[in-house]
Amino acid sequence: MKHEIAKLMIATMVVDSDIDERESRVIKGNIQILGITGIEYDELLSEAKEINGFDDFLDWIQPALDNLIERNNPTQSSLALASMILVAYADDKIKKVEADFIQSTASILGLPRPTLSSKKWIRDALAREFSSRIRKKINNTDNE
Repeated sequence: MKHEIAKLMIATMVVDSDIDERESRVIKGNIQILGITGIEYDELLSEAKEINGFDDFLDWIQPALDNLIERNNPTQSSLALASMILVAYADDKIKKVEADFIQSTASILGLPRPTLSSKKWIRDALAREFSSRIRKKINNTDNE
């Protein structure tokens, strides 16, 4: 699950063809919670930078989506979606292409399409919820 979420977060950052430092910081902070190393992040980012057009983009994210669909776990899928939203909010504006990508991903994963707003309090609430869910997931995995 952690690699799928990391990949979808990076995809959210690059979908607008702009790698914003604020979005990158959000990803780096949250992937540490997931247990993704800096090396793994750099590898995924390097792959993302090699994307050349929409078809390449879809080919790159499809395995992550397929794995989440196969798991059929609404909690994990919701966590992936929330993490994508956090990335999109990092620069205080959600671009149309980011919103479209997030909403399409929600539909693909069988989740309700989120209403996206530019309100800062929503981003902050999502950040707290994301961190809480990741910590719970890690604690549950450690206990298994």
